[in-house]
Amino acid sequence: LYFFCHATAAQTLNRNLFRDPTSPRDAATIELDKPPVSVEQLRDIRIKPLPAQPLVFMNTCSSAQGDSVFQSVFLTHFFGTWRASGFIGTDWMTPTVFADGFARLFLKLFLVDRQPVSTAFHNAAKRVMELKNPFPLIYALYVRPDYTL
Repeated sequence: LYFFCHATAAQTLNRNLFRDPTSPRDAATIELDKPPVSVEQLRDIRIKPLPAQPLVFMNTCSSAQGDSVFQSVFLTHFFGTWRASGFIGTDWMTPTVFADGFARLFLKLFLVDRQPVSTAFHNAAKRVMELKNPFPLIYALYVRPDYTL
């Protein structure tokens, strides 16, 4: 399951470093369309777990980013509600052009060349880092390293 869009991570501390009463579930959104879709709305879209327990690659800004109180609500949602077998996301804002190119390289290695997820990710990151680009460090993998299709 692949997402390539904009996202906003939940933040439970306000600018004055006090706990924000807003639930982090309501604060995180993905921008598939206008207006943005909250994690609560995602729950309404798909109430039952996905039967195949897919790998979710959320190639969006801050999709794996937690805060000082909670882990990423996207991570919690896809593992908990949709029963994903793995999750790949980003810890920070990601340049769109880079995200597109990196995902194409990773997905080719994973889907076409049938490399295990950790090998495909390592090989894609290595190629990019050889070009002196540190952006692969933005990504976080929450999946068994030997995961394959």
